[in-house]
Amino acid sequence: MRSRESGGLAGHAATPSASRRRGRGHARAVLAILVAAALVVPTRASLAEGPTPPGPEFNGKPPEYASSFAAKEICSRVFIAKRDPAPIVNDLRGISVLALGFAIDLADIQIDREQQMVTVHQPGYPARSAVRAKDNGCVILPAYDGSLHFKPRGIPWTGPPASAPWPVGERVWQGKSKIDRLLLDAALEAYIRRPGTRAVVVVHKGELVGESYAPGFGPFTQQRSWSTAKSLTASLAGLLVDRGKLHLDERPPLLHEWDRDQRRKITLRQLLNMSSGLKQNQFEGTERSLETFTPQNQHAFIYFDGFDTYADALEAPLEVPPGTRWHGRCRT
Repeated sequence: MRSRESGGLAGHAATPSASRRRGRGHARAVLAILVAAALVVPTRASLAEGPTPPGPEFNGKPPEYASSFAAKEICSRVFIAKRDPAPIVNDLRGISVLALGFAIDLADIQIDREQQMVTVHQPGYPARSAVRAKDNGCVILPAYDGSLHFKPRGIPWTGPPASAPWPVGERVWQGKSKIDRLLLDAALEAYIRRPGTRAVVVVHKGELVGESYAPGFGPFTQQRSWSTAKSLTASLAGLLVDRGKLHLDERPPLLHEWDRDQRRKITLRQLLNMSSGLKQNQFEGTERSLETFTPQNQHAFIYFDGFDTYADALEAPLEVPPGTRWHGRCRT
């Protein structure tokens, strides 16, 4: 592995700051998350100018797509979590099993701190890049045009009020719940030492009773969320339902692209329950695992190429009638 840095001091990333960003959800943004939970941040995006997968521009080989995935992971580690990229690089050694021909130790990794961009080049294959898109996180740049499908936004946030009780603020009560404090603290200390663990938080009867963090991490360290975003999306949707902005058993508003076919019967509840009936296959964990890093793997492809995932979700056809099958996929 060759790692190069530009636009700033080489070496370890800066220590995490005690601040993070949080946006104000609205109906369109939440719906975009529901139908396009992926690496491209689902803000209000225009439809892709080019075709979505498996269009002719998506004809790369697994090592190329593994490179784009690696660029995104390193970008998030360096520019979002503000941490040393070495642990992520170590984790990326494992994907060579699913992307034959890719080896992170042979790749040329460029970290441009001025442009906040990471490029990974596996010899013999196209280089791929990911860039920090302001407060929308790190996003893989499309290979065919190199531009984002949405306009990155800055999301100002001053942090939770210190005087307000958790979870709105930072004031934490301890003592309301009848727990063994010493036993819980010992358990937290043991758990946080487990390899790969960065944080553990215990909530009992609505009270935050304990929390522990790995060295260098804290409650305001931004990290990749993966499927945790589903829970966050459901919480935002629930708030909008409580406020009368959304209705669980009605069609989601604003998705007019579904007006002309049977997808118009999909309800918000079915999207939240992942039972919309939209088609999306998945190869990882099956006999087709070696095709994980290919455009034909619809579930994983949204994680390793920079196409417009919002447009892709809107174009997804129905595979079964809405509400008849639970299918744990990012599009469904």
